[in-house]
Amino acid sequence: MIERSIREPAVFESLYSRHATSVYRYAAQRLGDHAAEDVMAETFLVAFERRSAYDVTVQNARP
Repeated sequence: MIERSIREPAVFESLYSRHATSVYRYAAQRLGDHAAEDVMAETFLVAFERRSAYDVTVQNARP
């Protein structure tokens, strides 16, 4: 999916939909709800911008 999103950026939305809640919860537990939204947004912004550098041999993007 990440590799495909390089050619078709809209595909990245599937990754966001699949993992956004988990990233938000992780950040909220550590930083509180106020910061969690910003952390989640920044996480996916960086992931989107760096998706071409992702090692596609790694099966699970979550970690």
